[in-house]
Amino acid sequence: MATTYPLVKFHFQVEWGGTKIGFTEVSGLDVESEVVEYRDGAS
Repeated sequence: MATTYPLVKFHFQVEWGGTKIGFTEVSGLDVESEVVEYRDGAS
């Protein structure tokens, strides 16, 4: 017998100014990240 699993959905929640906002889809956002390089402790 074949088993069918439901499609996975992601649920996100953001708290902004004391208000919690939930959603499943996001668009129009930019991503920023900062790289921090570390030396190996043996060097």
